[in-house]
Amino acid sequence: MADTRLISNIRRLALLTALLLMPGAAVNAADTESVSLPPDIVIGAGHPGRGYWGVAARLQQVAAEHELRVELRETGGSIENLRLLAEPEGPVSLVLTQSDALVDYLQQNPGFSSEFDVLESIGDECVFIITGTGSGIRTSEDLKADKGYRLAISGPDSGVAVTFRGMSRMDPAFGNTEVVFMDTVEALEQIRTGDEDAVDALMLVQRPKIRSTEIRQALSQQDRFRLVTVTGDSLTGKLPDGKRVFEQKTIPMLREKYESGLNLETVCTEGLLLASKDKLSGKARTGLNRIIDFQWMSIYPTRE
Repeated sequence: MADTRLISNIRRLALLTALLLMPGAAVNAADTESVSLPPDIVIGAGHPGRGYWGVAARLQQVAAEHELRVELRETGGSIENLRLLAEPEGPVSLVLTQSDALVDYLQQNPGFSSEFDVLESIGDECVFIITGTGSGIRTSEDLKADKGYRLAISGPDSGVAVTFRGMSRMDPAFGNTEVVFMDTVEALEQIRTGDEDAVDALMLVQRPKIRSTEIRQALSQQDRFRLVTVTGDSLTGKLPDGKRVFEQKTIPMLREKYESGLNLETVCTEGLLLASKDKLSGKARTGLNRIIDFQWMSIYPTRE
């Protein structure tokens, strides 16, 4: 594939040179744009405005300093990113994904284990479950009870769906809760109004310091909403390197002066930056290694 890319680049450069050397010909912006070079890296970046997209956008900016052209590809999230990375002829050569999504994908596609490298961690992505104050759901143990609870998740290809599927595989009792795919802001409104057909809770997976619309509303209306404690004792699955897929964490949610006023016990999985072993050129791989070694804090600031 590297030879094909090189030939394509040579042809584009030859066309641009021919345009510049044509007697009396002026090359305008449209001409140069039409022969612009292809990207060195195409990264599966999730949805614009969300966590993965921000990491990818910062990587794009830093890569430009190394004369690497990075294209951000909008995707549906972790699982679609892995599918795109696994496509032999596809352009996506770098992706962001969750550790639990990687485990899920490898169980269905074991041959993929030799086709990627883990370049870097992008920190914790934690489970947040919101329910109403009148709900019988207080901990994740309640979701394992056979009481007909319904849990809203944004979509079947989302990282959240992957996470709950992984939790259910490790502890089949989670299968007693029905998953409903719907907009989670709408689900929060259903819980707030207490409609007869409302879902009982909604689930998010995000970085611990992110304050999404749903989290902000839950924290500002504690008379209506409650954050559910999630315990990971039964979630014993491991990554290919032997690390646990889910780690128990204590997340500070609200502070009173200098002390935590509200902590949440939940489980977190690790976000990862993966690269294709075959799709990256030597130039791209060298540039990425330098960025990760010397400038990674510009892309993933741990205080964010």
